[in-house]
Amino acid sequence: MLATIPSGNAEQVAALLQEGADPNAQGQISSAESKAPSATPLIAASAFGHEAIVQKLIASGANVDMPDGSKFRWNALMVASFRGHEDVVRTLLDHGAQLNAADALGTTALSYAGFGKQPKIEKLLGGKGGKRSPKMDFNAALNAVLNINSLTPCSKELEKYTYVCFPHSESNKGGAVDPSK
Repeated sequence: MLATIPSGNAEQVAALLQEGADPNAQGQISSAESKAPSATPLIAASAFGHEAIVQKLIASGANVDMPDGSKFRWNALMVASFRGHEDVVRTLLDHGAQLNAADALGTTALSYAGFGKQPKIEKLLGGKGGKRSPKMDFNAALNAVLNINSLTPCSKELEKYTYVCFPHSESNKGGAVDPSK
């Protein structure tokens, strides 16, 4: 099912779910040669901002808080917050996503919204009681990601290892954004 997510074809995803596809199955988001973290369909749909698919997956039993298979343990809310997909963030929260869940580094969705320069998401999450990660800043988070394989920010190689460089908004078509600049 993950191969259908990037295109945003909600009808195709619905058909796969109706045929019995597991909405919580983990797999690769990108091509077979990619070493991207193992993600759930919900994380993939959240990363690409496909809110209609997010709704279909949740209605089919997707676990809104299930982390990816990477050592960082990102979830759908963190990824959608970083990318600025407000409709997806709202949908996840409306369906019980844990607002202050933290990844393996202790980073919360509110902090990821800040890293991604998403002030609307920061305001939304903060207004609902979201908390920033203690002792975590953008450079620490990015360095942790880059330490996977001594990569440089947003290189073609980094795309194989993280969601950070996937295209995610008109204002940031791929690439990490340092909020200190």
